[in-house]
Amino acid sequence: MIRRSDKTAVHWLLLCTGVGLMIWTTGLLFRFSATSREDLSAALDLVFAGILLVTPVWLLLAGCYARSPFVVERRAPPVAVMVPSGLAFVALLTNDGHRLFIAQTSFEALERGPAVFGGPLFWLFIIWAYVCMLGATAIYLGAARQMVENADRRRGLLLAAAALIPVISCTLSTLRLLPVTFDLTPSGIAVTLVLLCVAIFRYQLLESVPMARRDVIEHLHVGVLLARTSGEVMDLNPCAERLIGCSTEGLRGRPLSETLLEWTAATDRPALAEAIRAMQQRGSPLALEVRTGDERRIEISGGVVAQGGSEPAGQFVVLRDRTSERRYERIARQNQKLETVATLAAGVVHGVERPLGHLRTNLTRLLRMGERVESEAPGPDAKLAADLADLRQVAVEALDGVERIGRIIADMRPLSAERRKVQLDVDLNQVVRDSLRLARIGSDPRIVVSTE
Repeated sequence: MIRRSDKTAVHWLLLCTGVGLMIWTTGLLFRFSATSREDLSAALDLVFAGILLVTPVWLLLAGCYARSPFVVERRAPPVAVMVPSGLAFVALLTNDGHRLFIAQTSFEALERGPAVFGGPLFWLFIIWAYVCMLGATAIYLGAARQMVENADRRRGLLLAAAALIPVISCTLSTLRLLPVTFDLTPSGIAVTLVLLCVAIFRYQLLESVPMARRDVIEHLHVGVLLARTSGEVMDLNPCAERLIGCSTEGLRGRPLSETLLEWTAATDRPALAEAIRAMQQRGSPLALEVRTGDERRIEISGGVVAQGGSEPAGQFVVLRDRTSERRYERIARQNQKLETVATLAAGVVHGVERPLGHLRTNLTRLLRMGERVESEAPGPDAKLAADLADLRQVAVEALDGVERIGRIIADMRPLSAERRKVQLDVDLNQVVRDSLRLARIGSDPRIVVSTE
């Protein structure tokens, strides 16, 4: 059941064709039951009104079904196609005043054929009706040939049969090749309508999803692949062609799983194969991110399209290129790490500076005390004097360590400072010296670094 909001132009044209066939058939039935000239005239009005409605609508239906640019892109407005039929209908309603459409309205004239009862406007209308019917047949056969070439043989043959039935029935009735006096043309068109409905609503995936029209899919910035229930690729949009690197003609008819697995890096193929198998066999949604052979990151999602019942109409897969997003995420994580290091450096600088200052002051005082001990002669306690004599050397070594810590703190201070984009002259030699000084911390003293 199709909701009114989901109906497309194809559905409305099918409805108009059905209404026209009902008027046409009613007129034929009324004609064979008419007993007076007035009844016969009314019957003929119904017959020609149905023909006037069906023939241009039949051409529009073919163009819309086959997505002809003259219909889809409105190169030939539908109103222009309906104008000849509208003028012929006006001539039919006013025929009693001019007799240009039906020259004679009598049972004898009808028995003798159109050469007797038809007027000049009638023959112009007949030419226009045949142009519409043959044009529609040509469009349907072209669409059928394309389906067969795209490995959709069953649906293509069905459409070809639907296109030829009205022409065959009209030819049989016009040439009177069958022993019947009833016009078979509306019956042939009715059979064609049934076949078209089967071809459209049973085998066409896009009609199962009202929002998934080709005009929308082709302009999406994500890749979309459509596949039949058996798994063969049926169609894909230009973005999918760019992502996969293959044209639509090269992928149509190929298995969906084979297409995606060949494109995916070898390390991610087992997981993707299992996900596709689960989607095709159990209807599970497909959601996975894989790497391709050229190191791109592609998010693959998909599922099975239902057709109103339990029977699926086909499968779809959506491809999103996440390469740039993942690169930005890595950069953001790196920047976050640098911010963490800067925060840590600020805490270390703030926490170490004050006790380091106290330590430097005390060691400086011990250094002066050691120098004083060295300048004085040894006292009565010779051992104590010897120990005090080493006080200066201990203070010098401790102060050297404090200075090294101070330089480390000074080197860490720029990490915690707010960075500003200012152009300054940089002494590359000093940059190298600072780097080497930091690199020597805790290193093996046997390692010698020479600079030039």
